[in-house]
Amino acid sequence: APFPGPVAALHLRSGDIVRGKYRSMLDFSNKVVASTLVKSIASELSSKGLTTLLIGQDRATLEYLRSETGALLSDDLGAAEFEDETLRAFFEMRLMARCRTIYAGSSVYASVASTMGDIALVHPKTLFDGSRPAEMILGELSRHQGDYHPLEAAFGYQTAFLDLEDQIGPARARDILEKAYALDPENDIYPLKIAAAFFRERDYQSGEAVLKALMTRQFEASPAMPLRAIGVLVCRSWRGQVMSKDFESFFAAAADGHPYAAACSAHILHIVF
Repeated sequence: APFPGPVAALHLRSGDIVRGKYRSMLDFSNKVVASTLVKSIASELSSKGLTTLLIGQDRATLEYLRSETGALLSDDLGAAEFEDETLRAFFEMRLMARCRTIYAGSSVYASVASTMGDIALVHPKTLFDGSRPAEMILGELSRHQGDYHPLEAAFGYQTAFLDLEDQIGPARARDILEKAYALDPENDIYPLKIAAAFFRERDYQSGEAVLKALMTRQFEASPAMPLRAIGVLVCRSWRGQVMSKDFESFFAAAADGHPYAAACSAHILHIVF
């Protein structure tokens, strides 16, 4: 399969981290390159004289990004000839292995390709300084949010929020989180983080209202305890508690006499401490 010149591979994942059960576990987000950053990545690679080869899971997203960036897809180089998914996967890994560099998140798929070709595997955020990737994502979403699948767009907001969380105030954090929540209303991490942002400003009533709406709705749908949102609140990954940096804010709201924050705090204390 001939390449048109110097090529850099960019591996995109969707799956459970973007569209499935792991999208509420924030520690997994760095394993994925947000599709909403791809235009900026392809433009930067083009400035270096490199064509971008997109390898990914969601066909509609890949086709859209190709139409916008001129990137290559694996089908352009022969992947469509393989009906067997295993053979196709190894063909795509071999294509990546022939590239100058592989840009990806934390991916075994990309790691195997890197080993096959003995070439560098790097995260595409290294192409940019500081908070630029997050701001690029937010800029892309402000202009083209409707061009992406809602969960792809929500993941873009999540990625930007996590990159900026320690640099921005609660008001901007809520703005980003509310946009993600509107696109992914079944993801409990967003209202929990929104409540925590209110609590950090000592606006306990507003944060309590967010918790009340969330927990009441879930209890009315199913009285099984603990509520689904409570499970997300105390969810643990290999790095530790996903929401550990927010626990003190919940404790403060509880101490101020707010019952939904108190219920959350009691469960945190029961499970974590």
